[in-house]
Amino acid sequence: MSYGVTLRTREIGVRMALGARRETILILMMRDAGKVIGAGVAAGALGGLWLARFIHGLLFGVSPVDGTSLILALVALVIVALFAAYLPARRAVRIEPIIALRYE
Repeated sequence: MSYGVTLRTREIGVRMALGARRETILILMMRDAGKVIGAGVAAGALGGLWLARFIHGLLFGVSPVDGTSLILALVALVIVALFAAYLPARRAVRIEPIIALRYE
């Protein structure tokens, strides 16, 4: 996400120079991060469920497809990912348009 903000610094500067509000830029950055997070959560959940059948023999007293554990793990990962995406998005909001337009 941080790399994406760096690549889009010029675009963010143009948007802000043309009148985009800081909230709009923050929503734009978080929406982009949300797409990546959503794809990662979906792929991870499907992969985890698929791989669960292979580790069934290694688990004693625990179901490999425990819904509560799976949901709690996904929620924890989404919270961490959103926080990790928020920090660069907040940095993007603080970019001054004139500095961003001169950025190379």
